[in-house]
Amino acid sequence: MRRLIVKYHETIVEFIVLISIFLFLLSYFKPELILSPTHISAGDTVGHYYPMYYLNKVLLPEGEIIGWCPNWFLGYPMFQFYFPLTFLIGALLGYIIPLPVAFKIITILGTFLLPICTFFSFRLMKFKFPLPLIGAIFTLPFLFLENYSMWGGNIPSTLAGEFSYSFSLSLSILLIGGLYRGIKEKKYIVPNSILFALVTLSHVFPAMFVVGASLFFLLNRKKFKSNILYLSKVFLLGLMLCGFWFFPMVTKSEYTVPHLWFPPESLSKMIEWLFPEEKGKFIPLKLFLGLAILGSIIGYKKK
Repeated sequence: MRRLIVKYHETIVEFIVLISIFLFLLSYFKPELILSPTHISAGDTVGHYYPMYYLNKVLLPEGEIIGWCPNWFLGYPMFQFYFPLTFLIGALLGYIIPLPVAFKIITILGTFLLPICTFFSFRLMKFKFPLPLIGAIFTLPFLFLENYSMWGGNIPSTLAGEFSYSFSLSLSILLIGGLYRGIKEKKYIVPNSILFALVTLSHVFPAMFVVGASLFFLLNRKKFKSNILYLSKVFLLGLMLCGFWFFPMVTKSEYTVPHLWFPPESLSKMIEWLFPEEKGKFIPLKLFLGLAILGSIIGYKKK
């Protein structure tokens, strides 16, 4: 009986804190502005409205997600070389609500999902109360980080046009928890594969991040074979589920602009964020880098 009462109180606290995070974000993203049928004009975001409009008006009525658009660059294969999932969600919403409103909703979707996905990721990894809440709360300093505005994940990047990345990042955090639970219980291959496909269809970088993070599960020598088999099934099935987009994108990549995945200036830029020339400037990344190192040491010692 006492356990039930404690669990009940914990659930109430979790609900209150998550709602508080949601309301805090809404204090910046005013509902009356989000729901007004006006157009966004900031960074690359303004250019992203037309693909969703074209998907809603032309491609979906023809039963397509990827298709030729004659109105860009004297002709362009729409969504052949860009991530379609968030645009598809917005285009489908556009049949119910005004398209400009649907577009605003998908641009902030990842921002609002990050605390929730982090909370449930911690729950999937069996962290006890209040650690899932602490994880959700700690997404806020990251979301409001102002050190960069085009690398994805934080609010400035989202408003500049990286909303697909933000959405994918939120799902990827949830997927890490799903992989942990799935490997522990030898279950959930299909749900995790579907989630991996959704991450990839939203943005490929968080998908790469998930694959890299999953190498953690290969450190267990006793379960190396079973773990690598599980991960192989999840990732291969996930790629097959999004293969209608992923494989043509890869095989036809020579027809788009070349991408330098890891430019040399990236490392120097990250070092600049952590150790700026301006003395006395507080950089939140320093704090979280220290916490990450500390957590890794503690985790290693406790195995």
